[in-house]
Amino acid sequence: MDDVIRSQREYRLTSAEILYTPHDRPHVLECFVWQDYDSAPDYPELRRFLKFWAHHIDIQLHSVRIANLDLPRPNGFVYAAYSTAIH
Repeated sequence: MDDVIRSQREYRLTSAEILYTPHDRPHVLECFVWQDYDSAPDYPELRRFLKFWAHHIDIQLHSVRIANLDLPRPNGFVYAAYSTAIH
């Protein structure tokens, strides 16, 4: 989807820190960082990604921490304006 169309549909740059445990190593907690344009508070793109993981990768989700940027800003420091956990 084009960035202009995404911004008009309330899509904002969203980052998610996904903590998971591989089934073959239950004592290990691993981290994956996901970033894409998504729409709060439902996060359809992130949910689609997590659904794919649940069906195709042998892991158990531990937690998901989300942060997104409200409005596009010029280059420089970027601060997350919203943070929540799904799991």
